[in-house]
Amino acid sequence: MKSTKCAYQECKRPALPDLRAQGYCILHAPWPEKDLNAFQSAIDEIIRDAPAHGNVCNFSHCYFPQNYDCENLRGAFEYNCSFLRATFYGSVDLVGVKLSGRTSFWQAKFYGDANLKGAEFSESVFFGPVQFFEKVTFAMTKFCGDANFLRARFSGGVCFTSAEFHGDAQFMEANFSGEVDFVLANFSGDANFRRAGFSRDTIFAWASFLKSVDFSYVKSGSVIFQDVNCLGPQQVRFHHVDLSRWSFLNTDLRRIDFDDVTWALTRKFLSHRTALFDELNVSSRKDDLASVERLYRHLKKNYESQRDYGRAGDFYYGEMEMKRRQLNAPGQIPFWLYRLMSGYGENYRQALAVLIGMWIVFAVLFVLIGYTDKEMGLSVQRFLTWNPSGLGETFADFARSLIYSAQSMTLFHEPNITFHSVWGQAVELLASILGVIQIALFGLALQRRFKR
Repeated sequence: MKSTKCAYQECKRPALPDLRAQGYCILHAPWPEKDLNAFQSAIDEIIRDAPAHGNVCNFSHCYFPQNYDCENLRGAFEYNCSFLRATFYGSVDLVGVKLSGRTSFWQAKFYGDANLKGAEFSESVFFGPVQFFEKVTFAMTKFCGDANFLRARFSGGVCFTSAEFHGDAQFMEANFSGEVDFVLANFSGDANFRRAGFSRDTIFAWASFLKSVDFSYVKSGSVIFQDVNCLGPQQVRFHHVDLSRWSFLNTDLRRIDFDDVTWALTRKFLSHRTALFDELNVSSRKDDLASVERLYRHLKKNYESQRDYGRAGDFYYGEMEMKRRQLNAPGQIPFWLYRLMSGYGENYRQALAVLIGMWIVFAVLFVLIGYTDKEMGLSVQRFLTWNPSGLGETFADFARSLIYSAQSMTLFHEPNITFHSVWGQAVELLASILGVIQIALFGLALQRRFKR
């Protein structure tokens, strides 16, 4: 004879005769359509017997019907509640509810929307590894104890707007498939997002982290981390994270711990450099450009303190670019020249290439303008009177002109030549000025790269 008890071993209720119950009672039968009155009677019995069971309401493995009103659970929230592996087929609407005891939704499943806006968890609450299949709202929810969302799965959108986490917030390995909103959220305890995954747009704007927060190994799409207040920034960690689509406007990055992170790249011609996502998307407004400039200045100081001078140089380059873009056209000219001649003093290869280019150009100009070597009695002006038969002499003249060009640029000694026109003297003067400047810029860039 088959047992009439519920197939769930810890339950002593009678099994339902309906075949769909699969040998389980009204609470544990795994189907969404049940007798709501009978189901509520069983719930009321658990609530009534809670004092006799250590002030615990045990709803483990319960299947809540699709049309069940979770407001009827409010009486249970005066006690410790366990919803271990419970299943909610319908929407869960617990707006403003206060849960006085410890609450566990460990491995629970929510097939409908879950709305806990303005709820208050007086003790620790466990939502890991819960599966939410629809939208979840924790807006203005207060977590007075620890909030554990370890390995939770959010298939729909998630809203934590203005949520308060007074204890530790655990989101390690949580997976967010929809859009995520932590706008104005306040984290008073430690926050752990290590190895969390954010597939869609995520917003932490105006959030506050009062203690440590760990974003190590996070996988994400576009993240807005703007105007975030980190009172303990030295305890904010970004390790092994792709930050190429993170916006940090108006967030202080000077003491945040960045280690092995991937920033965005900006490419121009054959070169590229590390950049911020904010630079690639910034508007032409001066206030926005100034905000990105501050970010670059903060990151420059941050990486200099870590002795990562290569990255610090890239961020200095970005800082100078933002300064340039805030000026009018005439004011940008010195910045354009500084960038062209040495990459703002950070690119010694570029500075050397420009220096070599100047050397060759001035040598060509010397030949074009024409001069006479007073010591050798040679008159040079080959390029304007081209003669293929004198090609060897032309190259010889150009070789001598390279020497004269180097002498003019380095000021080792004055070339022993006389120009055929005043233009030659002007070119020589220009070579002297630009040569000295470019050599200095090359030395500066070389020093910045290797002195460290």
